[in-house]
Amino acid sequence: LAKRQLKEAFVRAQLGNWVKKPIEQDMFEVDI
Repeated sequence: LAKRQLKEAFVRAQLGNWVKKPIEQDMFEVDI
């Protein structure tokens, strides 16, 4: 359960970072 919560928190943090990135950077990463 602890690992699951930690993973979910990490995923949310990554998602938040992705949303804050410039559109150009998102497009570049998606193209990869």
